[in-house]
Amino acid sequence: MEWFPRVLSVTAGVQVGLAAVLFAAVALAALTVVFAVRGRRKRAVAAGVAVALLCGGTVAWWAFFGRDSTEPPVVGSVTVSVDASAALAYGGDAVEALEFPADGRLLAAVEVPLREGDSVLSVLRRTAEQEGLLLAFDGGYLVGIDGLTAFLCGDESGWTFAVNGEQPTASAADIFPSPGDRIVWTYITSYDFFG
Repeated sequence: MEWFPRVLSVTAGVQVGLAAVLFAAVALAALTVVFAVRGRRKRAVAAGVAVALLCGGTVAWWAFFGRDSTEPPVVGSVTVSVDASAALAYGGDAVEALEFPADGRLLAAVEVPLREGDSVLSVLRRTAEQEGLLLAFDGGYLVGIDGLTAFLCGDESGWTFAVNGEQPTASAADIFPSPGDRIVWTYITSYDFFG
């Protein structure tokens, strides 16, 4: 029953449907006026019903067959975790006000579906939405997770990520993980973190 998810996600279809109903109502009113002036009320109603059926049929076709609102297929899964323990070790009033878990893990390792075409960043966005994490961006750069922002713990602090223990040299939007990969987002307080 491949069409079933489409029926559940027809928010845009509902909007188009409402627009079609509004159009049909306006067309019916206009045709009624035109035919009523000419004394042909039955033709006005028939024409209005025909327009309404045409609009309704178009919307029904579009909602079921005319668009693919499903997400890309799942090709496996990845593990995502978020670690802010370095910020807790750094300390300070601003960090203490965030009230993070004592071990600094904002997100223990969770398995997340990997969809075709996913980047490390798109996986993080979906994981954050699913797990209730708040992300902050400056352009395409991730600057904060749950209030812990870049430069809060010094000039070299901020978020970085590693895939399978290796830090990529490209942005999270340009790295495409493979099924089984481990993605770890880590807050660093110094570039010395990388050795």
